Amino acid sequence: MTPTRSHVALVGNDVVDLGDPDNQASFGRPGYVERVCTPAERRTVEAAADPERTFWALFAAKEAAYKLLVKLGEEPGLAHRSIEVASDFGSARYQDHELRVTVEHTEGWVHALSSLGPSAPRFEVAALPPHARASAAGRELLCRIAATVLGVPGATLSIERRPSPRSYDGFEPPRLCQAGVPTGIDVSLSHDGKYVAAALSCPSG
Repeated sequence: MTPTRSHVALVGNDVVDLGDPDNQASFGRPGYVERVCTPAERRTVEAAADPERTFWALFAAKEAAYKLLVKLGEEPGLAHRSIEVASDFGSARYQDHELRVTVEHTEGWVHALSSLGPSAPRFEVAALPPHARASAAGRELLCRIAATVLGVPGATLSIERRPSPRSYDGFEPPRLCQAGVPTGIDVSLSHDGKYVAAALSCPSG
């Protein structure tokens, strides 16, 4: 199998709040790990010094890969086991696609990137401000990153999600726009518990 190639840079990202009570309960629920992980991934979890953190790293990598695969026209749905993450967390495979993956973590969160293209994506994880809506905080974070990368005023940037009946949530993946015009730079948003995350594929050259 050879890595999937694309004429454009694409990115997917996912963050998991390790302290979220719902996540902690899910990890301990009978059969949950088995529903998410392949047999090889379960062995990785079982052999890890911190099985729960390792599981959520796998989960985040699968979610990040899913978000990218949708942009390639694939429909893996919520069948997490159909996306297999390498034991070194450097790639994820789905059918004939092999995607680059990177995973980073702190005491409070795990974050995964899935990407295609020559340049490493830019990303940031931030704490959700008190009383803020996660979706709005994520868009603000993404526009701030994009403004720095592109060297443009953040006020000129916005995030658009167009309706899509085929999507699981009724909308297409987010698009980065400047003065209302799509930039063509691929982006990804994520939020979980008390964290939000945003990523974008850096323009080459």
